[in-house]
Amino acid sequence: MKLENKVAVVTASITGIGYATVKKLAENGATTYLAAHLKEDSLKAVNELTSQGLNVKYVYFDALDSTTHQACIDEVIQNEGRIDILVNNYGATDVTKDLDLVSGDTDTFFHTVNTNIQSVYLTCKAALPAMIKQGGGSIINVSSIGSIVPDLSRLGYMVSKSAINCLTENIAFEYARYGVRCMLTSSDFSISKYFVP
Repeated sequence: MKLENKVAVVTASITGIGYATVKKLAENGATTYLAAHLKEDSLKAVNELTSQGLNVKYVYFDALDSTTHQACIDEVIQNEGRIDILVNNYGATDVTKDLDLVSGDTDTFFHTVNTNIQSVYLTCKAALPAMIKQGGGSIINVSSIGSIVPDLSRLGYMVSKSAINCLTENIAFEYARYGVRCMLTSSDFSISKYFVP
């Protein structure tokens, strides 16, 4: 129970990496919020985890609606009085349109870059004041091997994840003096990194 009395939020966490992260945080004692936009599916996932004796709750988050990013974090802080851990798990693209530079759809490229970056930027911006006030916190941003290794497709996705790598490092250096850690990981841990000044 290393995380007892800690409060965590995991975005895009109904299935996959996000769901597994919610479960692991809760198993270690954290009050963990599953942040997603499909309410029915989210509540089903929450019920599955609470039936196992885990302290998991739901908060609305829609990566495609930037107005929900601040509201998601604000609701958690209002409910719990703090936020200790933020896991930015969201990342997506349309693989039928996000191709190479010449063949790819331009609108899809910029939509992918903007959506993926703002899903991290805005939640971090919302959570940091509370973390600073309480004397620290941890932010974990999920990236991809594609952020450092070129590919023949998914250019928008790759660029967005590279930007998230840079954003993560800068947040770490800018807010380390407040006790805030900002870390980077990927599904295969190929780029897991703790940024420490």
